[in-house]
Amino acid sequence: MARSPPFLKANPHVVGADTLPPKPEVDTCPYASQVVCDASHIYRSYDGKCNNMQSPYWGSSHYPLARFLNPNYADAIDVPRKGPTGYSLPSPRLVSSTIHWDVDIPHHTHTLMLMQFGQFLDHDISRTAISKLNMDPNSGHGLENQECLPIEVPRNDSIYGRDPCLMFVRSQQAPNPNCKIGPREQLNQVTSHLDCSHIYGSSLKEANDLRDFSDRRGRLKTTPHPAGRRYKEMLPQDPQFKDCKGDNHTILCFKAGDGRVNEFMGLATHHLLWMREHNRVEESLHRMNPHWNGEKLYQETRRLVGAMWQNVIYAEFLPILLGPTIMERYGLYLKDRGYWNGYDQTVNPSCSNSFATAAMRFGHSLIQGMLNTRNVDYSFREAIPVSTMFRRPHMMYFPPQVGTDAIMRGFLTQNSQSMDSFISAEVTSHLFAEHPPKGFGEDLASLNMQRAREHGIPGYNFYREWCGLPKAYTWADLSNELPSRSSYYSQYSRHVDDIDLFPAGISEFAYPGSLLGPTFSCIIASQYRNFKYGDRFWFENAQHNPYPFTQAQMREIRKSSVAKVICNNADSITHLQPKVMLHPRSRVLKNLR
Repeated sequence: MARSPPFLKANPHVVGADTLPPKPEVDTCPYASQVVCDASHIYRSYDGKCNNMQSPYWGSSHYPLARFLNPNYADAIDVPRKGPTGYSLPSPRLVSSTIHWDVDIPHHTHTLMLMQFGQFLDHDISRTAISKLNMDPNSGHGLENQECLPIEVPRNDSIYGRDPCLMFVRSQQAPNPNCKIGPREQLNQVTSHLDCSHIYGSSLKEANDLRDFSDRRGRLKTTPHPAGRRYKEMLPQDPQFKDCKGDNHTILCFKAGDGRVNEFMGLATHHLLWMREHNRVEESLHRMNPHWNGEKLYQETRRLVGAMWQNVIYAEFLPILLGPTIMERYGLYLKDRGYWNGYDQTVNPSCSNSFATAAMRFGHSLIQGMLNTRNVDYSFREAIPVSTMFRRPHMMYFPPQVGTDAIMRGFLTQNSQSMDSFISAEVTSHLFAEHPPKGFGEDLASLNMQRAREHGIPGYNFYREWCGLPKAYTWADLSNELPSRSSYYSQYSRHVDDIDLFPAGISEFAYPGSLLGPTFSCIIASQYRNFKYGDRFWFENAQHNPYPFTQAQMREIRKSSVAKVICNNADSITHLQPKVMLHPRSRVLKNLR
């Protein structure tokens, strides 16, 4: 990388691109109303407002995704991205079936925990709202189908050849944050801050729905384990959510701070561990401070868990993902002692569109087609097709058959797939299939590309230029950036600018010391820099934080790790490697720090 890109400053719509021409103001805008912020309030708001006292909406829930580059719509307003001269881009399904084959190349160092932690982390910071369709109750067809954007299926497609298209619904349009008429923007339903909103919720109502008020303490709700007191409590159940599958219909879906908790069993296990961690910390605080009331216990626990969460992201996850050079260049390393006073009120911590829609989806390349569950002694138990684990959290209830710990031990010991263009067919052919593992479902790679196009995300070449990398003018210019397999792009694309950000980003040759290539390293590092530097409540911050941690508290927070969270909250995991995202039999990466 020749240079670092500019970091997201005051106006999230002009970074790395020219300012859009001024547009007439609209009559109403939800972000025009004045928010009264109390600088002395010592705890984060649930919805993320008032983190930045000058720009109180930044990073809040139900606020538009930010942008590193101006949107690229075909009509400059909302028609999905097309080629430079207005021609249609190749079908995302064609790209997926051509580039993203299912090839088994396990990574030699990283465990599946890296992928699973990344998904859990992503759900703390982004969730795009999807448009609702008005349906004809008699025919089931959409009456207003302008929000439908079906993915064309090639006639010779070996999987979906009989279907002309794959269903796709556009993201909900969001008001422009500047209260001006302009290009279509998309809404982030959760807070962008690294504040454990996926554990506690992104609103006061969500938070209260998850709290256990029965004993006037600060605990989160739980469900007794059906296998008895030998096992710790499970996540609370959600009788309103009807989308879970399984043979036992008496077991309901789980409820958590983020509604996607039931999407994948590995995701649900992380929700479970961190819910238990909250209740474990709350119990310790209650014993030390029996005079505290329930609200004080809850808020202090939430504050401590949030600090632990930030610590493990920047001390464990990001160094493995990005490597020492990128960590140093973007100022992402945590301090070993004392406080950090780098908060900058001009940095917008809002989640960027390209990060949420493309770059942070790098983990889709790491997914294994089969999850190897393990017994208490880590001996092999059984291999479970990943497609059978979508929306089927009931499997977590039965330790003799599967159970939370058997799943977790699988993530701790099984290598992830390598970071490359190959993606498991379990998610490119059987995602959310009705009858897995044989029944066909959705194609995750196609969904990623279609989502980016309808969000107006510029192509891969534009982000290369924004990151200070040489812009490609011919296909030959990318020969040293993408593997030879990616030359297939030229077979169905007319111009190098056609290449979508997601498929090229996961295909790039890795940057030295990083799991990722230079473009995704740049986008992801820029975003995590904004999360850190734009967070007034950052756990290391003392100068601007109204309620900084003490030095003694900081020393304990810095000891937190994902391994400790697992050890403290699993039912029967008694030993594991200290760096859970690295395989226990591999050499620890040098310069990890």
